[in-house]
Amino acid sequence: MLSHFRKYQKSLYIIVSFVVIISFVFIGTFNPTGRNEPVYQDKKIGQLINGSALNERDLKLFSQFISSSKHTASFERSFVNVLNDGVFTEDFLKTKLAHMLVNKYSEKLKPALTERLEKIRRYVPYEHPEAPFLSAKTMWQHFSPGLYEKIEKITSKTEADQEFFSLLVDIYLGQLEFPAEYLRRVLVNHQSQYTWLKPDPRLREDSFALFGFNSLKDWFSDDMMDLVSQFVMNAAIYSEEKGYRVSNQEAKESMLYTVASLKTKENIEYKTVLQFLGLQEKQATSIWKKVLLFRRLFNHLSTSMLLDSSSVDAFSSYALEKASVDFYEMQPSLVFSSFAELLKFQLYVENISSQDKKELSLPQKILDPSGVKAKELIKNTYSVELATIDLLKKSQSISIRQMEAWQIADNNWNSLVEKFVDLSNSSSPDSRYKQLSKLDSKKRSEIDLYSRQQMIKATLGDKATLFTDAKKEKKEIEVFSNKQTNLAGIEDADRFIKFLEKTASSGIYEEENTLYSFNILSKEKSILSFSEALNNGALTRMLDDTLEKEYEKLKASATQNFKNEKGEYKPLYEVKDLLGVYHFSYLLKAIDKECNTSTWIAGMGPKEFYTKNRFSKHMKQAREKIVNNDHTDLLSDKAVTLLDQWKIVRQEKEIKKAEKTALTDQIFSAKLDELSNVYPDDQSVCFFKLNEKSIDQEAKKRQRQKALDAITLSMKQELAEKMLKKMEEKSALTF
Repeated sequence: MLSHFRKYQKSLYIIVSFVVIISFVFIGTFNPTGRNEPVYQDKKIGQLINGSALNERDLKLFSQFISSSKHTASFERSFVNVLNDGVFTEDFLKTKLAHMLVNKYSEKLKPALTERLEKIRRYVPYEHPEAPFLSAKTMWQHFSPGLYEKIEKITSKTEADQEFFSLLVDIYLGQLEFPAEYLRRVLVNHQSQYTWLKPDPRLREDSFALFGFNSLKDWFSDDMMDLVSQFVMNAAIYSEEKGYRVSNQEAKESMLYTVASLKTKENIEYKTVLQFLGLQEKQATSIWKKVLLFRRLFNHLSTSMLLDSSSVDAFSSYALEKASVDFYEMQPSLVFSSFAELLKFQLYVENISSQDKKELSLPQKILDPSGVKAKELIKNTYSVELATIDLLKKSQSISIRQMEAWQIADNNWNSLVEKFVDLSNSSSPDSRYKQLSKLDSKKRSEIDLYSRQQMIKATLGDKATLFTDAKKEKKEIEVFSNKQTNLAGIEDADRFIKFLEKTASSGIYEEENTLYSFNILSKEKSILSFSEALNNGALTRMLDDTLEKEYEKLKASATQNFKNEKGEYKPLYEVKDLLGVYHFSYLLKAIDKECNTSTWIAGMGPKEFYTKNRFSKHMKQAREKIVNNDHTDLLSDKAVTLLDQWKIVRQEKEIKKAEKTALTDQIFSAKLDELSNVYPDDQSVCFFKLNEKSIDQEAKKRQRQKALDAITLSMKQELAEKMLKKMEEKSALTF
């Protein structure tokens, strides 16, 4: 074998050399990145701001380097440049410097952006062929609704304007949070949950890159990346002119740190990355050095900027100041939500006390229930020992065979015919059974339930003996004048109340599905609290009756205020508030006098004013007592007696100066540990005690950083404008 090689050695060399030369000429040298990229010439295509030449090869290598980064790993299909920590995303998109460039060079960039708009409009998101609900749109709506909303908006755009670019940037940043591979996994996971669904091979094989964009150049165009590259290269020169320095070693260490910070299972080698990028270390270091010089120039603004700390602190002392305050207020049940509630309260007070109706102080003596004329405000409370038996539960022990035998028996069948119109008289058990069988399930269930109940009742015998072993509990049953009761399960309240009134000491009450055994221990008549009378409708009925009578009186006096354009009296519901002003004018005038108002005719002020200030006098009296160390008007626990309704409550609250309320100014100008005057707040009246004032330090830090970021961003944009002007003057931008 070797002898043949030796013999034809010269010929073999000639053949091998020919093949190699031909392959170099027609195919090219080996590209380790596996990408078929154009070969750029080392020719001058422009100049930089210092007058040095801008070569095509240098620009394209720079553009290629910054067009791939750790951010693009989620959608790039080729090797990712992990040496780049995301200069385009972090320094241009998030700071809106890219928006500035697009706005300034819109005419030059518009053709490339229009091309992307057309591709976006043609884009069809993934949808499972057999299950339309299993789609990319559905997943975006569920997992990233903000991203979905912007995608819908950009696909409806017809022009590649500034708004289009802003949406494109927002969508690009949004899909970094919910990348294509996450979308694929979610869809695959959902598909697996439907066992009847045929797996779609596209979920495993197709690219899910949004809009089909697989690189930053796909997203924003070559022209955009070239423009940003030239901006960074010129900024690096300007940075050096301003005295900033970055060494080659520093640039290399920065790239090594970026690689080391990646959280990947694979051990990424720095030299391997360079090999795949097709760059020598010197070239990569030179590129990244320029990026760091650009960053040093722009990021130095945030550290060197002299922010007037005294002005920030002055703002913080206002916006972030907070106070710990003890508020003294009426109980929630006496904070009126409407003018009608104020009138109902007045009716309540007038009916439970003998106090002069013009008096604003709250009554300290309550009438005996027997002396209250308005029976709507009275309730009877029965203290009982109560036991219950659930007949429905007991009826479940009856078998279907027993029930059907009972149903077709003569006497029982007759009672069923009388009760249910779907059944008719029949002489034979077979025909009766057939009638039952033909009924729909709902009607049959109704008849079966009734049958079981009657069977149980027929077997009860002496009902009292059923409760011998039944568990008894003590309970208070309340009965109101409007035939209502608080006992659950009572459907016919009127019949139940009559039963209680007739029962001397004990008895058994029967509902359709329940038996109740009562042993009445005591019976008490009492007055409803304002909250109870309001909630059960008693005061609504009383006020309606009062206003109706007032209306009839006014009609008799030929009052014109209540007539419409046709000269007819308006319906009661349209004039209730106005009738209230007429009937309760004494109350409204008393409130005006207490508050010393002179802005309007007494009793004719805004309804909200009277609603808020009804308890001004009461709160002043309570405050005076507390100043004198008398806390009898302060509720220490929950209200027990009717007089406890009038007691005020103390609540500690934290008030922020920036959150304006009716009392913000008074609170932050008050003296520490002193009771304030009585003030109207948002809903009622109150007074307070300032315990402490302080600054929210954490919020102050956040506010200061927010202000710093905003000013820094503004200064970066101002510097960028200055840089662009300088580049244009030096003809340092090439398109």
